[in-house]
Amino acid sequence: MWSRAIFLMLFAFISVSMSSPVIAFTKKTPPLKFEGVMDSAYCKYDADENFIEFSIQEINQAAQATCNVLHKPRLYISCIGCNHSTQPEKYRGDLLKSQHNCILYQSKLKKPQYPNFESFAIVSWNKKNSVCRVLDVISSTSGGGSKKCIDKQSKERIYWQSFSSRKYEMSASITPLRVDENEG
Repeated sequence: MWSRAIFLMLFAFISVSMSSPVIAFTKKTPPLKFEGVMDSAYCKYDADENFIEFSIQEINQAAQATCNVLHKPRLYISCIGCNHSTQPEKYRGDLLKSQHNCILYQSKLKKPQYPNFESFAIVSWNKKNSVCRVLDVISSTSGGGSKKCIDKQSKERIYWQSFSSRKYEMSASITPLRVDENEG
């Protein structure tokens, strides 16, 4: 009698665990330490020097979401057919190098106005001491590669360089009017 009840409870547990992941916390985890690095990021959108701005809040929010998932220890038991898409995507590019004992992950940054534009906050994660650092922001290029986004000072420098070169072109193209002294 008791063995049949235990068998039915075990069967029910296995059935439930096959349909959804079972999360088991193994030990108390240290608190998450989060460090942002940029004030804002400007990613080049097109060849005409147009940039998309990501604020510090947008960058930190995306990175924090990734780090929160990484911070929680999980144990998946008998999860046949489960969708593990919530697992953060590792950064496999060559623009940034991993630091000692850290793994790099990419957190997707989104702008509703630019649905086809892909950019990511690169997060350095150290599992041993629960430190999450935002290293940089990158954007995908049309050729399948990636390019670092720039900070506010670099964007202003680009703007002023292009402004001063246009100003020089305009002043070189303007010729003064000649006034003929014999007229008038």
